[in-house]
Amino acid sequence: MSKFFFRLVVAFIIIFSLVFLYARYVEPFRLTSVELTFENSHAAESTPDITIAVFSDVHFDDSNNYTIDNFERVINTINDRNPDIILFLGDLIDDYAKYTRDVKYISEALAKLDARLGKFAVYGNHDHGGGAHKVYREIMANGGFTVFQNEYIKFEDYNILLIGLDDFVLGSGDISIVSESVRNDFFNVVFCHVPDVIDAILDYSVDFMIAGHTHGSQINLGQARSSELRNIFFPPHGRNYVRGTYFFDNAASTTLHVNSGVGTTILPLRFLAPPEVTFITITTP
Repeated sequence: MSKFFFRLVVAFIIIFSLVFLYARYVEPFRLTSVELTFENSHAAESTPDITIAVFSDVHFDDSNNYTIDNFERVINTINDRNPDIILFLGDLIDDYAKYTRDVKYISEALAKLDARLGKFAVYGNHDHGGGAHKVYREIMANGGFTVFQNEYIKFEDYNILLIGLDDFVLGSGDISIVSESVRNDFFNVVFCHVPDVIDAILDYSVDFMIAGHTHGSQINLGQARSSELRNIFFPPHGRNYVRGTYFFDNAASTTLHVNSGVGTTILPLRFLAPPEVTFITITTP
């Protein structure tokens, strides 16, 4: 029995060590791509397809958990697809109050991303906290991004309307802009840092919403399956919808996708929740 117990302990230590090494040094840098396709019945048949690239939750920090060099893979993955629009869903710097590096290098990295119809961003809770609200808009603008706070833009040639909501944790997120701006003759897209706001906009003609915030669990040990555990392990406004794609049986047949983000927070680990860039293709009938 003592030999069996000893072997069991050794096996457990080996397995735990391998899982830890994978979660620390492999999965956080195993960038994946998720592909989604939608049909825009409001656009003319001659309208070309639109590709939207989305990334979220970078969480740049000083401890080399996620650096400018790591972000190069995101840049290359996105630019290889030649997207028409790029969206950033917030949480750029993990803790701005402790960030000592020059933010101009972040702007320079963001500027490498190319999109012919524009690059747009919203605030995440980390972009409001720790004094980040003082610099976030400038960092993003220097990187070529337009930051939305409950604002929208119409792409008339494609019958697409894009609505960007401010963060709902520390920001001033307001769904009234959704009810005021959606058009029944447009394909309406909402992007926001937090996913749970979807429940408040299902009465409107929103075709698609994309959000981040949850990191897809980041360390996925099954806690998302329990409502009690979600309230403990997941942040506010990120407890109902944690990862992947959700379909709703409302009048607009709304779809929600929760992007898993590219960085980490609190612990520099990812397990069964690899980093993600999302590509959305909007086609015509």
